[in-house]
Amino acid sequence: MASTTTVQTTQTQAPVLRAPPNAQNLTTSSHNVRATLYYYKDREDGKVTPAIIGKPETFKPTVETHEVTITDISRDLDKFTLNSHGFQIINHKSNLTYEDFFDNDRIKTEYYEETSKLLKQVTGASHILIFDHSIRGPTSPLGPVRHVHIDQTPTSARNRVVYHLPSESPHLLRGRYEIINVWRPLKTIYRDPLAVADSHSAADEDLLAVPLFYPDRPRYEVGETYSVRYGAGTHKWYYCYGQGVEQVLMFKCFESKKDGRARRCPHSSFECEGTAEMEERENVEIRALVFHIDEETE
Repeated sequence: MASTTTVQTTQTQAPVLRAPPNAQNLTTSSHNVRATLYYYKDREDGKVTPAIIGKPETFKPTVETHEVTITDISRDLDKFTLNSHGFQIINHKSNLTYEDFFDNDRIKTEYYEETSKLLKQVTGASHILIFDHSIRGPTSPLGPVRHVHIDQTPTSARNRVVYHLPSESPHLLRGRYEIINVWRPLKTIYRDPLAVADSHSAADEDLLAVPLFYPDRPRYEVGETYSVRYGAGTHKWYYCYGQGVEQVLMFKCFESKKDGRARRCPHSSFECEGTAEMEERENVEIRALVFHIDEETE
């Protein structure tokens, strides 16, 4: 997820609960919820507030809240795929332990390699380049992101390829490519879960490109992310109740192929009623360029 604005959750003084009282009913009942999401609201002057990477306090978008239904898919995971909806949950056990995820070098070597192999298996890609990762949790400066967004725009996705693979980009950009985020819980998640929207339920008119400034990158000085408007209220939202460490969520931030398949996935964390005293959410998120060199874009 984009790091332009983050809301770091605060620890409560009450005893921490590891699971809600009804967690034992996970496999026998639905956990659809009504929750509040924060959408972008157009400014009266029509201007767009940019963000400076590394300074999240600079991004203060105007927002409006909407209560939406978020459907639990924990018992229907096979019905949702990257190409049909823009997201997919894969069962996969990492070779890394919980403690290993706090070793940045092990993430960049072992976990990057492990995730690259998984992405190839799921997507059939010919080449993977992981360009970023983040850890969110009580010991991290990053907390759950509370506004609906998409990490990349078509412009910033193309620029990513050029920035990270300058010599290969002319060839790579002629074929199909994607940006996919790989989101894994470090502990079972009940508090601040991640909601994802069906790609086809969000119109292009609901998306607003927001400039991102990278002061430390001379060859990639300005990027973009999408903020998302509520629009006509057609967005269909989903989450996985009690998402476990082996339930890996993949979602698209960009897809170059234009044949009717899902191309981008709005997403946001949300507050789930009755979970405020539970353990803070902890997760690792990988961002990857995914290339299908032999496939055409159109």
